[in-house]
Amino acid sequence: MKILLVNPPLKLMPGEFLSVVPPMGPAYIAAVLEKAGQEVKILDCLALSWRKKSRYLSPGAEFIRNYLLDFKPEIVGISNLLLVGEKEVIKFARLAKRLLPNTQIIVGGANASCRPEVFIKERAVDYVAIGEGEITMRELVESRGKHLLGIAGLVYKNRAGKPVYNPPRKLIEDLDSLPSPAWHLLPMEEYFQGHPAGLLYKKKRFAMVLSSRGCPFGCSFCTNERIWQRKWRGHSVSRVMKEIRLLIDQYRVEEIQFMDSNMSVDKQRLIQLCRELKKLKIPWIPYTGVSVLTLDRPLVRRLADSGCYALQLGIEHGDAQIQARVGKIVPLVRAKEIVSECHRVGIWIHGYFIVGLPGETLNTAYKSLDYAIAADLDSVSFFTAMPLPGSRLYREVFGSRPAKLGNLRVYFTQVRCSELTVKQMNQVIKTSFRKFLLFKLKRELKPVNFIRRLSLIKSWDDITFYGRFIARFLQIESI
Repeated sequence: MKILLVNPPLKLMPGEFLSVVPPMGPAYIAAVLEKAGQEVKILDCLALSWRKKSRYLSPGAEFIRNYLLDFKPEIVGISNLLLVGEKEVIKFARLAKRLLPNTQIIVGGANASCRPEVFIKERAVDYVAIGEGEITMRELVESRGKHLLGIAGLVYKNRAGKPVYNPPRKLIEDLDSLPSPAWHLLPMEEYFQGHPAGLLYKKKRFAMVLSSRGCPFGCSFCTNERIWQRKWRGHSVSRVMKEIRLLIDQYRVEEIQFMDSNMSVDKQRLIQLCRELKKLKIPWIPYTGVSVLTLDRPLVRRLADSGCYALQLGIEHGDAQIQARVGKIVPLVRAKEIVSECHRVGIWIHGYFIVGLPGETLNTAYKSLDYAIAADLDSVSFFTAMPLPGSRLYREVFGSRPAKLGNLRVYFTQVRCSELTVKQMNQVIKTSFRKFLLFKLKRELKPVNFIRRLSLIKSWDDITFYGRFIARFLQIESI
């Protein structure tokens, strides 16, 4: 059977910029389907359009039309990770169904898993996959549209056109049973040449690796609990290293970034992974972060010794009471100690903070800035609170009422979770960025700090790494 997996177009707002990274969901699903003997292609619309430098990231309607008509897939699977991508997913589904009326359309991904009712009511969409999609997709393909009731995690329409929600699918216990992502179906050079949004990188030829899935913590603003059930599962270290060596050998990868939600949950596994990564002598970082609760001085030293040059900490707020209210337990004093230890061993620390969480006032809003300065973080991100569908924060804000989400975005959301107005939230973010930047410039220009920073520069990659942060701060300031 011919199957097309799609990472659909996306429209960016001013101030937003693109992460040109491989779509891991479709890559894993494609590998499972190929192993089952199916003919699979992946169409990554973002990777094929970033060079246009347009806010509408699409290879173009004519390109997509010709691609569909040339391949003539029997099933089209469309990935929907974010709420802001819903319209483009539906637009793609309608085009595919209009050109190929007999083609079956299935939508999956994080946002689709939280809002299946939005897609299953669409005439062009035949199925929605909830949760992990690899086995669901394989069973759907092998069923050829029959015996759907037995496919866990699938939403479909019955003969009367009414949606049927099958029982949820159990999580895959042995991740090593899955084949490695189908890198050969992706335009890999586009990911190396594109300017990724993630500012934390030293080598342009870096690759994303998913060494684990899920997170045991229950932050109210996160949808992990809905999708991964607060369970954490990891690949074996040997499997992770096998995948990394493949990327190095076949694609000349020079840096590794782990996309795990929380790769430090199993501390002993991380230590073992550090031992193996050290042998490769290449830089690496956790792309999405690690938990402060799992870090200590010996582990930080191991990370640095193995090639880890940066950590991203989801501190989320500088007020312990607001942290507790949203279920984010990050001991602020301990986090400062970890930052100090990271500085001693040369690890860059980036902190994430959210403005406008429940309980937020103008008095508390700047406590995150105060903490970022007091902790002497190297760089920061300030975002507006977003009640993502599927999160506890969404239920807290909207309850059972129909939600008008509008443009739910990190800088321009029109949805409020606290007494702060949208204008106030955006002002807090801009002011916090500006004041933190001024603090860092003054701090780094002091002779002792300037000399310390110079001592950490080992190559031109280090210089461009530092310069990238200043450029991004200036870009945000101009929004």
